[in-house]
Amino acid sequence: MSRSQGIGWAVALWLLASTAQGQGVRPLAVEPADLTNRKDLVGKEVVVDDRGGFQYHNENRAFDEINLRRAPDVQFKLPQRLWLKSSPPSSAVKVQGVLRHDANGWWVAVTSYEPLPTDIDRLGRAVAQLGRTDTEGREAWARWGLRRAEEFGKLARQREPNKPTGEEALLARSREILADIIRQEGDRPPVKDADKYWLALAQRARGDALAEPEPSSQAHRGFRAALAATSTADGLAQLVSKIEAFFPSAPKPTANAPDLAKWEKAYNANPADGYRAADPATRLALDHRLWADATQKRLQKRAADDPKSILSLAEDASRLLPDRPQFAAGLVEKGLSDAEGDVGKLRQAEVDSLAATYRDQLHQPERAIALYKAWLDDQKERRLSPRDAEGRIALADQYKTLLDDRSTAVTLLRDAWKIDPGSREVADAFRRYGFKKENERWVELARPKSADVAAAAEKVADASLPDLPAAAPGRSATDSLLNLTADEVRTRMNGKPDRKVLVATQGQVIEQWIYVLPKQFVYINFVRQPTDPRLHVVSRYSVPRLPRGR
Repeated sequence: MSRSQGIGWAVALWLLASTAQGQGVRPLAVEPADLTNRKDLVGKEVVVDDRGGFQYHNENRAFDEINLRRAPDVQFKLPQRLWLKSSPPSSAVKVQGVLRHDANGWWVAVTSYEPLPTDIDRLGRAVAQLGRTDTEGREAWARWGLRRAEEFGKLARQREPNKPTGEEALLARSREILADIIRQEGDRPPVKDADKYWLALAQRARGDALAEPEPSSQAHRGFRAALAATSTADGLAQLVSKIEAFFPSAPKPTANAPDLAKWEKAYNANPADGYRAADPATRLALDHRLWADATQKRLQKRAADDPKSILSLAEDASRLLPDRPQFAAGLVEKGLSDAEGDVGKLRQAEVDSLAATYRDQLHQPERAIALYKAWLDDQKERRLSPRDAEGRIALADQYKTLLDDRSTAVTLLRDAWKIDPGSREVADAFRRYGFKKENERWVELARPKSADVAAAAEKVADASLPDLPAAAPGRSATDSLLNLTADEVRTRMNGKPDRKVLVATQGQVIEQWIYVLPKQFVYINFVRQPTDPRLHVVSRYSVPRLPRGR
C-alpha cells in the first residue's frame, strides 16, 4: 500500500470510529467495497461513510431504505422507527448497522444513520480546525477528499461519459492543500541529501497530479542542487537523463525565449521560489536552461577526461546546444589547438578532418593551409629516412595537392632520384610534373605564362568538357560554370574532382578542383563570398595533357 493510500484509509477509519465511539459502540469502520468482499464482517456491526439516497418499499411511502453509490449490491434497511416522511437534502450519509448475507443477497440492518455536509464543506471545516503545522492531519484530510473525488468521479463518468463529474472543486481543493504541504516540506530539507529529498517531493507532487508550478519548482531546486554536487561524467549523464524524463521538452530551445536576466537573482537564491514567480513562458526557458547547463557540464567533463575526443564532443555540442554556439566553438578551438601542438603524430585523415573544420566550421582557410604545411614539413624533416625514395615521391604529391607547392615537390623528386637513380616510379612522377629527361638530368618543359593560360582558357569550348550543356544565351561558352556552387559543379562534371587544392594568392584563399580527363586537366577555382558561405566558381581553365614519355 502506498503512502497516500495508507493515509486515505487511516483518515476514513478515524472519521468513522470517532463518531462510533461517541455513541458508546465499537462498530467496524469499513469501505463500501469491503461489504461484499469480506465474509468475516457478516453478523458484525459496521459503519459506512458514503453518498446515496433514500427510497421506500411500503404502502405508506415512508423512506425505509438507503442505497449507497459505492455499495450498489447491498441494501441498507431501516427499522420502522427510523423511517422518514421526506428524504434528507444531503446526499452524504454515515450509516451504521449489522451486515447480513442470505440467499437473497447482502443487506445491512441499520441501527443509526447521520446525514452529513457535502464533502468539500467537510474538508474545509476539518482543515480549518487543524493548525498549519499539523501537516500529517491536513494531508490525511486532503487525501480523503482526493480519494472521494476520484471514486465518485469515476462513477459519474460511467453514467454520463461526456459530462463534468461534479467533483472538480473537491479535486482542486484537495490538491491545493497537498501543494501547500509540499511547499512547507520543501522549505525544511534535511541536512544530508537535500537534492534527493526535493526530487522525491517533485515526484510525489507529479504523482498526485498537483497543478504546476509546484512539481516543477521542487524539481528545479533538487536538480540544481544535484548539478552543483555532481562531478563525474557518468553522474552527469544520469542527471541529464533524469532532467529529460521530468521535463521532456527541455532539450528543445524555446522559440522567442524571454530574457532570463531579470529572473536570475531570485532563481539563483532559491530556484523553487524563482520558478514559481515566473510566467509560463519563462518557466519553459528555465527548464531548457537547466537541461542545457547540465548537458554543457557533462560535455566539459568528458572533454577534460578524454582530450582526444574534444572535436567529436564539439560536434555533439553543436547538435545538442544550437543556442550556445560559443560553447561549441570554444571546444573546437581548444581541440584544434591541442591537435596542432603535436601535429607530427597525426595521420593524414586526421589532418584532413582538422583542416575541414578550420575551413567549413570556423571559415578560416588560411589556418587549414598552415596546418597542412606544418604537418608536411614535419613529415619531410622528421619522418623520412635518408634512403626513402618512395616516401619522397608520395610526399611530393602531397605538397603539390594540398599546398600547390610545386617547388618543394620538385625538390623532393630530385632527392628521390639521387637516392634511386633510374627508378621508374621517380621517372613517372617527373613526367607527371611536366619534366623530360635530357642527358641524365630532368628538365622542366616550358610552362605557359599566366596570360597565355588565360588566353588558352578563352579558346576552350564547352565541348571539351564532359557532358556540359551549351552555354546559356548571353553567356560566353567559357563561363558556363561561373557562379555555380560546388554541388552544381559536381552535377555538371558528373562526379567529384580527382584532386582538391587550397591556393593562397593575393590575400585570398582559393579552393581549386582538378579533373583529370583523357586529353586535358580541367581546373575550376572556387571562393566563398561574404554573403554566402558556400563555394562559388570564379574561374576555370583547361590545360592539355602531355603524352607519357616526354
